[in-house]
Amino acid sequence: GHKTSHCLLLICDMSEYQPVYGSVNGDSSKMKQGGAKHAILVAFNVIALSAIVVLLAVVLVKVNKTENDVASMQQQQQGGQSGTGVDDFRVAVPYVTPRETQDFRGTCWDFATVGMLETSYRQFGIKQGFLKPDEYVKFNEQAYGAVVVAECKKNAANQKVCKTPGDNVWNGSTEGGEIPLLYLLPGMGRKLVPASVCPYFPKDGHDATCPGLVHALATNPVSFEIKGMQTFYTVPTIKQYLREKRQVLGISTAVPTLTYYYPCSGEHAADPLCRRGQDEPCAVACPLKQNFATECCVAVTAPSYNMEGDWVWNEHMQVEGGHAMNIVGFNDEYVSANGDVGGFLIKNSWWDGIEPALGPRHARGSHSIQYLMQEISFWDESTICPNSYNPRNWYPCAADATSKPAECVDPLTAEYAKLSNKPLTLQCADATHCTVGADMAYYTKNFTLTGDNMVKMCFWEISNSTVATARDFCLPTMLESLVPYIVQPVAAEVLENDPDQCGFYFMSYEFVRRVWGRFHDSFATAFDVEWSSQSFVAAAAAGYNYTYLHKSTFRQKHNTFSGPFAYEQP
Repeated sequence: GHKTSHCLLLICDMSEYQPVYGSVNGDSSKMKQGGAKHAILVAFNVIALSAIVVLLAVVLVKVNKTENDVASMQQQQQGGQSGTGVDDFRVAVPYVTPRETQDFRGTCWDFATVGMLETSYRQFGIKQGFLKPDEYVKFNEQAYGAVVVAECKKNAANQKVCKTPGDNVWNGSTEGGEIPLLYLLPGMGRKLVPASVCPYFPKDGHDATCPGLVHALATNPVSFEIKGMQTFYTVPTIKQYLREKRQVLGISTAVPTLTYYYPCSGEHAADPLCRRGQDEPCAVACPLKQNFATECCVAVTAPSYNMEGDWVWNEHMQVEGGHAMNIVGFNDEYVSANGDVGGFLIKNSWWDGIEPALGPRHARGSHSIQYLMQEISFWDESTICPNSYNPRNWYPCAADATSKPAECVDPLTAEYAKLSNKPLTLQCADATHCTVGADMAYYTKNFTLTGDNMVKMCFWEISNSTVATARDFCLPTMLESLVPYIVQPVAAEVLENDPDQCGFYFMSYEFVRRVWGRFHDSFATAFDVEWSSQSFVAAAAAGYNYTYLHKSTFRQKHNTFSGPFAYEQP
């Protein structure tokens, strides 16, 4: 570390110097005599030395500030806070690798396991000087899944370990597995290979396929040992592990579907879903707590996450399945969109935005670790993870009730939207609700939360940018995640989330307690991993092939901001 002087501002330990005025033992009566001239000289020396001390102090303050700034930037790049003192309320694991997506397969357990190993490998490599702070190696989820399937078939003992209700790894498929298999199956420490060995197949049907895997394993330098495994079932013990170890945990959690209600009144009075038949009673009775002032409701189901990247819960939830992810930190002060305070930072393996073809019909969003740690502003975050398909992030051209549609096509409005990193111009994607066509544009007028977690969105519909054609247009009250499938930003105004920095969700402590308490079978896993130095290109050993490691080594982008106004530091 940097060695500082004995000076603290202007208070110095001068014991290693001869005294300028007085003696070492503080006996001022022994001051040398020399007349007025000498006294002036002594006084001059005192003033000069004082000036030097002040100058040195200023330099030291500046040097220390510079070092602190550099350390702060490195700390942000690592994604970690001190976790002590004032920052004890938040901790982030350093050097977390970028999110990868599992796409349309049930390989969340695979991605969560590999994600834990990637960060552990990176941390060890940087500590040993084998990797630069912004370097990481991407490992192979496709190969890891294939290896686990093969190991589960090997013998009766492995079959027993792999047989878990709902999982299929013991039956030749990667559709469902468990993170602890890394520890429970023998010999896994020599079977992790770099990403460049074979591609990941985004759809089912190629679970155990990895061309070149056998050849790569023969000369694979990557080697580690799992010295132990810990399992956690409570919020405090997970937080304690993160504070002490700064290692990624795996989380295996039940995932519920949530039921919401809207009343059979007003715009929904004639909804055919409201009654079983014309003269029959309500199909669904409204929950008493909602105070809808009507007895009949329509029940709709939604996933247990929103486009803000929050995991959410409610009293009307039923288990849908399970999901494995990574816990990469916690923040006691972060508040979710639903009002939950405090929770875990989760690295997920899902895409952002509206789904690719054949995916589930709901939009997704995520954030950066910096934002979830409350180290950067929302505007800063919009340059990293703009979440363009989230209706809350669409730029409204109607500032208040007196706003006119002309403001929507005003160049100044377009400039403000661009500065805000928010889409302004929208288009219709569902002809059953609005007019599809390149000559018809929609602009956000207002966004209103209403009822049971529903939204009411209204727009200005303008044809051919002609204000005279403008009309007021509102969607029916619906779930927020369905809106982007009806109205969505034009392609030119969609800003993609940064794959190096986005992909992180917020799971509140309340979600953990409610979901784990009701559905059980949820836990967090930590491994004690010991890496062999031969696993790194910088410490290459004879007899191994490092070509795949070379090809799988990347640099991770990191944005550092000078303040809340989305200006990066020079």
